[in-house]
Amino acid sequence: TAGGGIRAFLYKFVLGNILILSALVGAVLACSGLGLWEPLDRAVRMVGYTAAPCMLLSLGLDLRQKLETVRRQAAGQVIVRQTWLIGCKLILHPLLCWYLLWLLGVEGLWLSVSVLLSATAAALVNALMAEVYDADPAEAALTVVLSNALNMFSLSAFIWFFLYHGMI
Repeated sequence: TAGGGIRAFLYKFVLGNILILSALVGAVLACSGLGLWEPLDRAVRMVGYTAAPCMLLSLGLDLRQKLETVRRQAAGQVIVRQTWLIGCKLILHPLLCWYLLWLLGVEGLWLSVSVLLSATAAALVNALMAEVYDADPAEAALTVVLSNALNMFSLSAFIWFFLYHGMI
């Protein structure tokens, strides 16, 4: 039935997604004016201070394991394909963005910021979402690592170009 399909969609992609669910709970608490009980708030804050370093360590170890899996399975073919696709994302996409914005008459800081945003690498959350939805998490991890490694050069080149021409 259609109702069952909608319910399943809402559960899996909205209520089953911890990022969306936590944002909804936070918004409800913020709008209601209610806060957490003071001792619980203090404890949550203390855990929050350690969350980022622990998360980064955990994700780094997980990425390493997935990269090793991809390396063993693909014998380099995936890396060549990923490097090509990421190169398109980091070079061609910003250039296309630049051209389209230029056609629309956008210039100055708006143009520079838009191009720089389009020139950024894939975020670590992509690998997490691939894991949650079972969409080849090993290759998603490879995408994150390669895009961030190559992004050091491409983003630096775009920033240098904009600085050299006085656009930022």
